[in-house]
Amino acid sequence: ELVHQLMPGVRTLDAGLNTYIYYSGKLDIPIPRLDNYQNKKANYEEMSKTYGATVWTYTCDGPQGNSMSRLNDFPLLSTRALGWYMWQNNINGFLHWAWNLWDRLTIRGLDPFSDIHCAGGPADGFLVYPDLENGGVLEGTRATAMRDALEDNELMRLAAKKNSAEVKKIVDDLVRSSTDFERDPAKYLQARIKMLQMLG
Repeated sequence: ELVHQLMPGVRTLDAGLNTYIYYSGKLDIPIPRLDNYQNKKANYEEMSKTYGATVWTYTCDGPQGNSMSRLNDFPLLSTRALGWYMWQNNINGFLHWAWNLWDRLTIRGLDPFSDIHCAGGPADGFLVYPDLENGGVLEGTRATAMRDALEDNELMRLAAKKNSAEVKKIVDDLVRSSTDFERDPAKYLQARIKMLQMLG
C-alpha cells in the first residue's frame, strides 16, 4: 500500500505461497510457487479478474515428486514443460530462483562444478556456472531447457493467433496439470512441428 501511495504506477510483486490471501487487491504481480498455483488456481484467476493482477509463477526447492521442476536431478523435460503449462494457464511470467547463487556454495567451501549441493535440492541455487577466466557465466543445461521452455511458450502465442483452438488442443494433449504431463520428449517435438507448420 505504501509503494502504491508514494510511487503511483509502480507495480509491486512478491513470490511465495498463498499470496492471494495476504495481498488480495494490493499486489500487481502475485508469484505463487507452481504447486500453490496449481492447487489454488481459482483464487489466482479471481485476482486477475477482480483487479487485473498479472500472475507469474516460480519453482525453487519445491515442488518435487512428479511435478515440473528445475532441480538438477529431475529430467530436463520437467523444466521444458513449464513453458507449455504457463501458456495453458495464461501465466505471463516466471521468476528465476535462482540464477547465480553459486557464491553461497563457495562461502561454504563448495565448488559448483564439482558439488551441486543446495539445502533444498540439487543445484537449486544456480542455473549458470561462474566463468572466472572471462568474467562471465557458463550456461547450464537447465538454463538451456528453461530458455527452450520460454521459446516454446512464444511459439504457442504466435500459433494461437492463427488458430487458438488447435493450439489449445495440442497443449492440452500434452499437459493436464503441473504433475500430470507427457514425459516423452518426441511428442513435444511433434507438437512444435505442428505449430511451426501453422505459422507457414
